[in-house]
Amino acid sequence: MLVTFSRTHYRPALVQRQSVTATPSYQAPDSPCLRGRRQLIATKHLSQSNGFTLVELMITVAIIGLLSAVALPQYLDARNRADAKAKVGELIGIAKECATFNAEADETATPVKPPSGAEISCGGTTPEAKTLASRDWSTATTIVCLGTTIVDTTQVVISVTDTGQISCGPR
Repeated sequence: MLVTFSRTHYRPALVQRQSVTATPSYQAPDSPCLRGRRQLIATKHLSQSNGFTLVELMITVAIIGLLSAVALPQYLDARNRADAKAKVGELIGIAKECATFNAEADETATPVKPPSGAEISCGGTTPEAKTLASRDWSTATTIVCLGTTIVDTTQVVISVTDTGQISCGPR
């Protein structure tokens, strides 16, 4: 192999060895015999396939199958945990809104609609304690809600006192 350098790039150049064969003196350089031989060499070169073998494809499919068998359960578990945390976060936001209205105790009650129930009134001149439930999620998950760890649950309940304090617990 011969290596050439230039200012812009590095480029290896292959040097092919030319074999010198003695051609019989009775054959001209463009004789039909030599042309047929050149065509045979060119045909052999073209018939060689540059594709993948069946074994290579089977190994690739097996590797992809193995990776998906390991990765798919991890992905589904992460998706379920994210779904549960999103639903709890949504409920915490609504509970904080209701707790703020209860703590203010202004003259008019404000309607609040939790994700899994009918519209409730928060605040007003005589605020009442409320219990808000999150939407259910698909698989039982351990989750942290307002500093409380709740083990293997599919729903969270948040209680809002009449003074505006919030607590979280399992269903």
